[in-house]
This record gives sequence, C-alpha cells and structure tokens, in this order.
Amino acid sequence: MCIVIRSVNRRNRWYDEDIVQGAIQRVPYKIGTRDYDTAIVQVMASDGSVKQLEFSEVASMVVAELKNKAEEYLGRTVEYAVMTIPQHFAAAHSGEAEYAGKMAGLDVVWTVTEPTAAAVAHGLHTKLRERGTALVLRVGGGSSDASLVVLLDGRFQVFGYRMDNFLGGDDFDDRVVDYFAKRIKLKHGVDISQDRIGLGKLRAACENAKKALSSQDHVQVIVESLVDGVDFSEPLSRSEFEELNDDLFRKVMNLVETAMVNRGGIKWSKSKIGEIVMVGGSAVIPRIQNLVRDYFDGREPNIRRKPDEAMALGAALYVHSL
Repeated sequence: MCIVIRSVNRRNRWYDEDIVQGAIQRVPYKIGTRDYDTAIVQVMASDGSVKQLEFSEVASMVVAELKNKAEEYLGRTVEYAVMTIPQHFAAAHSGEAEYAGKMAGLDVVWTVTEPTAAAVAHGLHTKLRERGTALVLRVGGGSSDASLVVLLDGRFQVFGYRMDNFLGGDDFDDRVVDYFAKRIKLKHGVDISQDRIGLGKLRAACENAKKALSSQDHVQVIVESLVDGVDFSEPLSRSEFEELNDDLFRKVMNLVETAMVNRGGIKWSKSKIGEIVMVGGSAVIPRIQNLVRDYFDGREPNIRRKPDEAMALGAALYVHSL
C-alpha cells in the first residue's frame, strides 16, 4: 500500500536568523544549536534525560506515527509513500524529506510540489489549455503561500510564488485567545497566559469556534473549569472574529498580489488567470474567500475539493498518472 504524506519541514535557516528566533518564541518546545550553528530540538525523554534531535529526526517520528495510523486504518502494511513539499524546497530539502520517510520505514517513491498537487486535485491539468494560468492560494495552519502556475507541455510550472512561514490558522487562533485572555483578566483578575493547562484548553476551544464560524454567524466558546474551577463561557460572532484578524487576512491577500508579479517585475492581468484554487484548512474561512472573490472582480474561487485534503489527493492522482 501507499500513503501520501505532506512534508512540514521548513526551509533550512541559521540559528541566529530572525526567522528562527521568531519561531523560538512561538513554539512550546526548546530549540538549540549543534555543529556549525545548526538548529536542533531539545526534548525530555521518559527517563528524564534530555535528547537533542535534528529536524529530520523529528519529522521521521511524525511520519512514522502517520504510517502507524494508516496501517491501523487499512489493516495492512504500508510500504510506499508520496510526499508533497513546499514550492521553495531545493533538492537538498527534498532529500531531507525523503530521508525522514526512509527513517520512518517508508520508500518515498515520489515528491510533488504543493502547487502542482493542488492544481491536479482540482483537475486543472485537463481544464487548462496549453499555457493556461491558475492562481493557487494555500492557507494552512502554520503557513500560507500563493502560486501562479502555468501549464506548459502538460506540466505545471510556477512563475510567481510568495510564502509566509508564520501566517495561518494558528495565528488566527492566537488573536481570539489573546482577546479572551484579556476578558478573563478583566473579569476574574487572573492572567491565564501564565497557566499553560488553562491556556491550552482555551486555545482548543477557540480553534473549534473558528471552524464553527465558517458555517455559523455566532458561537459560544465554552471551557469547563478554566479559571479557579470556574467555567468559562463567552459568545463570539463571525464579525468579531473577522475584526480581530482583519490585518492577518489582508496579509494573506498580499501574498496573492505579490505572486501576481512575475520574475521580470511585470504584473499578470487578472483576466489571464484561468482558474483560482484555494486549499488548506483555513481556506474555508468566509472572509478570506470574500477577499479573494473581490480581488478577482467577483470571480468564484474553486474550493470544490476538501481544502485540507486536496493536496494529498492531488499528489496521489499526479503520481498515478505517471
């Protein structure tokens, strides 16, 4: 059997770069350095010892868990995998992703770039004519990117690409968590930002509220025993959620605008875009869809496939066609 795995490895960076230092402030685990300033993850083992792991080792653990889950679901051994990788991955990065799969006990038979996988999932390889162009916008949990893909000789090539490593659903959740944390401090006099367990409960509730607001106008955010044994319950409307995240949603659109400028600095005409595809778990947010629709003068984006499953499906279809 074969499973499709989406790689979440980031671009290699030196430890002292701003982007790495910014990540250190955001993640719940410790990041250190090893040999030539290479970033590593520090974790505590069950025996209390501290282990230092490279990112490929951590990735292999994630892949191994996915492999186990797939085998439990299918009732058979999984030997082969297809991986989707970010557009900006160089050959070395792709090799690391494949190595992580190998350490997890998988034979990675192919890697497919995310824009290509998204385009194939939506059938653009048959819909677009030769030299036809599509805009692929991915809004994920931790990162977002926009790609301008062109069909040339039956294959997709990227002529415009823009990515933000720290812009996605997690950031939208953070805004709501911060909003309620201030309400809690005002109402109960408790700084929940210092309570990791309580903050985790609130974050989970805010994430669920975000998802519900994609189909509802109002939700009730409820957390049992959040503050000193007191249950938390506050309303949140879609309009409030959109207001809290307005600047972040506009950053997503900035990715689209900059991706529409080709390598020569010439902006692509919106009328030349044959298809507009949206993928990623946060692509279902109505406000983001509306911004995309407005940018393309009322044209409807293609979100017919489940946004959080589209790239895995596209990768499988792409490799099958080969």
